[in-house]
Amino acid sequence: MAADEEHDTNMGDNDEQPAVEDRRVNIRVRGKAFIPSHSVTRSITKIWKARFTGCWDTWSSVPRAERNIWYDAFKIKYKWDARIEGDVKSVFNTVGSRSFRNFMSKARKKPPTEKPEFMHDEAWQTLCRRWRLPAFIAKSNKGKKAREANKRLHTGGSASNVDHSMQLAEELKREPTAAEIFERTHKGKNKMFVNDEARETWEQYIEYHGADDSLDITSGKISNTHKRWIGHVGSKNGSYYGSGSGVDKYLFQRDTDDEPSVNNSHEDLDRFEDRLNQQEVEQGLMRDEFDTLRNAQEDQSRKLAQVLEAQASYEQNLKKIVYEEVTKVVAQEVGKVVSQEVSKATRQILKAISGKKV
Repeated sequence: MAADEEHDTNMGDNDEQPAVEDRRVNIRVRGKAFIPSHSVTRSITKIWKARFTGCWDTWSSVPRAERNIWYDAFKIKYKWDARIEGDVKSVFNTVGSRSFRNFMSKARKKPPTEKPEFMHDEAWQTLCRRWRLPAFIAKSNKGKKAREANKRLHTGGSASNVDHSMQLAEELKREPTAAEIFERTHKGKNKMFVNDEARETWEQYIEYHGADDSLDITSGKISNTHKRWIGHVGSKNGSYYGSGSGVDKYLFQRDTDDEPSVNNSHEDLDRFEDRLNQQEVEQGLMRDEFDTLRNAQEDQSRKLAQVLEAQASYEQNLKKIVYEEVTKVVAQEVGKVVSQEVSKATRQILKAISGKKV
């Protein structure tokens, strides 16, 4: 009996617990975007909004410890190949920064009374005061002019070039060339290019490189077409005509599911630039505060000078009034005395005349 009980106990010890099903969504990284793109971007936006506790208006101004908490929340919902951990975190910051920037850009246009639901009152009011400072407004206008100067039309909508590339790959049953993606994102429903610049850019490329692209399509060397496209349109700050918002500027590098990245220098430069921009804003705030204090001091000095001047004028007027009043009183008193003396002398004269007659 004891042996049976021991046997039962041993069997219980060897029972395996059922594995917990991992329901996290599997994602991949391609260039500077996630696949799938839209759903992951929305999730990142929800994550930072749900945990927004400071007075931050740029991704780089959020403390690293706080961003790590956001990243941990991201890992609860998504999973990926452990070999691309560095790439995932880099793209998480890139996508999060763009989401953060887009939201704050729209928030700055709202009146102070329209506070976002996820923000605390103090944080919102602090941001509103910061956005009204002359230094911030000047920097914002400068950036706006620069963006307008480099703005180009496209028909890609809110979908990234990653999304368009994947759609074309499904349609063509192969990876699309750079020219094919450009044509997809710069032609309207009427099959016409959005403007002459887009049409001329595409036609010139096809004229000079169309045959080379055909050979690369046949051989499967699609990456060569993107290198030629970059050479044709030129690159500016890592971005080239046809790359959309710029987040896909590394779109046509390798798929990081195949090989993990060991070089995040561009991401480091982006973060460094963000920090520099934040420092410029903070310095601008300090300059504005100093100018405000200086202007207030100068205003007080002007008011004090006006008060002293008014006081001196008042004293001068007062002296004049006192002098005039005293003069009147003296004149009146003197007049009385003179009048009395004249009357007295007159009576004496009349009396003397009267005595002589008698």
